Amino acid sequence: MGEMTELEKIDCAKGYRDILSSEQMFAQSRCSELADEFTRLEVQVAAILVAFAGVFLKFFEPEASGLSLDAILIMKFIYALSVFLLILSLVLGLIHIKRKEKFWDDLMNAKFISMKKWIECLKRKTTFEEAHSYQAGTSLEKGHIVHSPIWTWALQTVCLGLAFILFFVLFIVFLFK
Repeated sequence: MGEMTELEKIDCAKGYRDILSSEQMFAQSRCSELADEFTRLEVQVAAILVAFAGVFLKFFEPEASGLSLDAILIMKFIYALSVFLLILSLVLGLIHIKRKEKFWDDLMNAKFISMKKWIECLKRKTTFEEAHSYQAGTSLEKGHIVHSPIWTWALQTVCLGLAFILFFVLFIVFLFK
């Protein structure tokens, strides 16, 4: 293989850039899809647990459970906390889904505006430098990899996990009473 000219090197670099960019966009898209599915799964699990939470209510009567009044009071507190955490998990999951939707809408709009600048550049209505500067400004120097905010998802997961653990504790107590 002989020495490449500067034009061949630039064309080769463009080819590598395009391949890497498409692979990067595919990976980012796939990651986002999986995160969305996990969030939806957590929302569904929380909804199902809220629906089945009523099963425990009959066990909180002192004569039916065979437990002391103090034990029943503690169990009611754990139950109430579990239901609260489940509802909080549901709400946070729904908020996360809506925040993520808004994030991707905003990102799409920023990309669309940058694309319009590049089209203006191709039509010679603006300069290359202006279009390049505009894209750098709208990307906030983040490059191609960006993520939606995850604090709502993290709180959703923690609340669901705690509620599940507390319901499991209630189940074990009632199983071995």
